[in-house]
Amino acid sequence: MIFIEKQPSRTGVIHRIAYIAIALCFAVACGGKKKSPGMQEKIRAAMSQFFLVVPNPKMAATGIWVADAASVTAMIEKKYLANYVAKPDEPQANEIRERLKSLKIFFRVEGNSIAMLSIVADSFGVSDGRLTRRNDSRAGAENFDALMRGKQDTQQALVRYRKEKTGERLEYVEGNFTLGALRETRSAAELVDEYSNQVRSGTGLTQY
Repeated sequence: MIFIEKQPSRTGVIHRIAYIAIALCFAVACGGKKKSPGMQEKIRAAMSQFFLVVPNPKMAATGIWVADAASVTAMIEKKYLANYVAKPDEPQANEIRERLKSLKIFFRVEGNSIAMLSIVADSFGVSDGRLTRRNDSRAGAENFDALMRGKQDTQQALVRYRKEKTGERLEYVEGNFTLGALRETRSAAELVDEYSNQVRSGTGLTQY
């Protein structure tokens, strides 16, 4: 696949996700290669590693979370498309918006780790980090400091879990931007089957 590097070397995870989503989008436009049996197995293993989470009654935030569409759209618009000017061989902003309708962002929270999975059509990328529980956490309102690892740097963020009358919500806060997410209710087996069959390639990076 094609990976397009446009961002400065030191950027936040939210910023990197926006750019990588666009890079994956460009790859989709160029078409993907048919998966070989070996690649299929590797992709399924990667999806299983991400979506399988051991429940923890002492940590309510544990589990898989899917970012809500409004948060994802706002992120892409603010962090990339607001200043995007297409080159002659690149798609226009409206084309990118159309292709990015397939963008899914998942959070995986387990123990002291957090991971983010981005999927655009048949391509994906993963970023991970470490969590430290804050002292102001309490039942129904857990707060964590997150340290996300990149290829050349790390990025600090805040992860908030809230249990309310209307349900549960997770928020990933980085700088002045927030990605909100709801708990994923499908089983790990369903998620692994769906996305390991959907994707054909990854960014080749274990960390954004």
